Amino acid sequence: GLVEKTITSFSVFYRQQYSVTYLGHIRQEVEPKKEGRGLLLRHRPKYDADQVLYQGTVKVSCWDEQGKKCRERYVVLRKDYRVEIHDNMETFSHGAAAKLVLQPARGTVFTSEEESRAQLETNCAGILSGVKEDSFSVASSPDGFAVYLHLSYSGYTCFMFQKEEERDHFLSGLETCIRHCNLDPWKDPSHESQAYAQALHFYRQDKGCY
Repeated sequence: GLVEKTITSFSVFYRQQYSVTYLGHIRQEVEPKKEGRGLLLRHRPKYDADQVLYQGTVKVSCWDEQGKKCRERYVVLRKDYRVEIHDNMETFSHGAAAKLVLQPARGTVFTSEEESRAQLETNCAGILSGVKEDSFSVASSPDGFAVYLHLSYSGYTCFMFQKEEERDHFLSGLETCIRHCNLDPWKDPSHESQAYAQALHFYRQDKGCY
């Protein structure tokens, strides 16, 4: 089918980029790391893992739940740049693992359904050509204030708030996380994630998405 064909085509690019990033990873492990220059800070700032920028019950809809209604989840935005999505406040309070953890680095945020839909169609048009138009649908609600977080590795996640002030508070924290993730000089992503990001770039370029 279309999905199997897409995965097979993408895997060619991933294998190529994995070899490149893996060799780079091995070289970094073998060779002594050179001390970076031009950094004002010598030590990575330590963030308390429990420090929270936002937490609350929010209606959430993910890319793989298209066609389903937004479900209430307990969302925690941490100072170490993680977005945790728990089943509810009770499971969070009891220390249960999050249902989903998002790393918002290089993410794109929208508050308009139209902008989110346009972004989705732009990213997927060359990859999923031939898919029905309604497959591009994004979650919406006339009674809420939305934040659409688009990530290259997981499609989009929609957060729906009842109050505009609460949405703006979450949005401010999320944009701060994205900005710090992108500028963090100590951030050292795995060679697997580097390979995936580069492979996705070349794959989309090959499909005419750029």
